[in-house]
Amino acid sequence: MSRRIQVASLEVARISCEIRLALHRGLDSDRIADFLATIDWSTVDRARPAVKDELGKLEMWSTQYAEGDLNRSAYMTRLATLLPPRERSSRLLFAPGDITVEWFGLPTVAAPQSQGVPGTLVRPA
Repeated sequence: MSRRIQVASLEVARISCEIRLALHRGLDSDRIADFLATIDWSTVDRARPAVKDELGKLEMWSTQYAEGDLNRSAYMTRLATLLPPRERSSRLLFAPGDITVEWFGLPTVAAPQSQGVPGTLVRPA
């Protein structure tokens, strides 16, 4: 992505599209980093861009992941929270080792493979 994106013209739909593409086959963290690098903030005067909060979260999570403060699964989970609710609730995110299932709005359930049948999912009560 070499073309600059004016932050004033950026819409939430474009951010969602970039997240979808980054999560399409696992995680393409470079895609998120490249997208963030193309955003041009120089056109912002005093008005708060409508997407400032979403971009702030993306910047923070991208940095945390790059510095090792977030693991892959946690980063993917956070990215998914910026997708529309219908998409968000339909994604299963897997962590290496234990099977981790996250239902948005409910507690996380981690089922170690050493306990019970691998892949058995138990929804919290």
